[in-house]
Amino acid sequence: MTETIIEPVTASTLLRSTRASPASRSNERDPHAVLLRRGHFLRVSTIPQEAARWKVRREISIARSLAVMLDQPSVHTRSTSIGDIDHPIAALTMDAALAIRGIESWLNVPDVHYWPPVAGSRTILKKLPEVEVHGHKVPVSNVRRLAGIRLRADTEMVRGVPVVSIEEAMLDLARYAHPLQAWVGCSMALRAIAPFDPRDPAASRRQADRVKLGLLEEVSRKIAKRQSRRAQDIIRGIDSGNQNSGEAALYWLTSVVLRGDESSASRPVPQMSVSTPGGRFFLDIGFPEIGLGLEMDGRTKLSMGADALGSWMDRQHALLRAGWKLVRYPYSSLSDPEGLAHLLAADLSAHGLRAQAPGGPMWRPVSSYLLAPERRF
Repeated sequence: MTETIIEPVTASTLLRSTRASPASRSNERDPHAVLLRRGHFLRVSTIPQEAARWKVRREISIARSLAVMLDQPSVHTRSTSIGDIDHPIAALTMDAALAIRGIESWLNVPDVHYWPPVAGSRTILKKLPEVEVHGHKVPVSNVRRLAGIRLRADTEMVRGVPVVSIEEAMLDLARYAHPLQAWVGCSMALRAIAPFDPRDPAASRRQADRVKLGLLEEVSRKIAKRQSRRAQDIIRGIDSGNQNSGEAALYWLTSVVLRGDESSASRPVPQMSVSTPGGRFFLDIGFPEIGLGLEMDGRTKLSMGADALGSWMDRQHALLRAGWKLVRYPYSSLSDPEGLAHLLAADLSAHGLRAQAPGGPMWRPVSSYLLAPERRF
């Protein structure tokens, strides 16, 4: 099946009006446009009819971010040339800064976080209305202005609006977001900066470690002590081997339930290479000393064709014959992270590891907002 390609939504794609237009009157202006926020619309034709639901939601989320930034005075009064940005300027950050670059994070429909040109109070400026495109509903999201001092000033222009660097988005996630949201977003951002090559995992991790070391130095120098410890734990703990948000979330939970166990047997290895007589395979998370593999069965595994399913079964049997023990978790289990954490702790304990119930500085109960299926990848 051919995948539908969506042309990127950019600032020039949006329809803008100079007067306020309430949502109830948006169709009077253009029946083929949807309201993003007051005065900003998007042509429905920008997103193909055949687009998958997650792609519709992601492009609407990006369009919302563009609409928010187009209302910032600095966008209109300064040149869009990167070299001309040498004064304080509003800039997208956190999940919105990743989404606009095409980087996956925990949320597919995130809030729009941005740094204003001048520090102000951290407030919810406005709720962005629900949008429906091609029968797919995109839920309400918020606009949030961050307070405090930006850690960097290397603003970039992406899709026609200013955005913080990937590294700064990681730092902001690490100090402001829920640990799950921060861990997953930072993992995917690290993978974008330092791509993971499964043929040479050692070199890939050395490259990622150099990025992490630079971020850790910034955390220790620039972030307040009350935020510093958790931010350091997140940056130190993430791994570029996680291929998607589900694997990164499972790795976060593994780190949470194995906290305090510093034995070599308890060190999980994401995207672990395993050679068997039947071929070379990669485990989502492996424990090499005890021959245990953890696998997150995502939605693609549940919709495989006959050939792909046969290859998957061959892989499964080859690993089992080679003596590996595999524990599999369905993607749906991520809708209850605390329940999954307890199950994971029991499974790891059954294999001789000193796992415990979720807790510690990296654990916080996950809100219903972060677990809403219409918001997550």
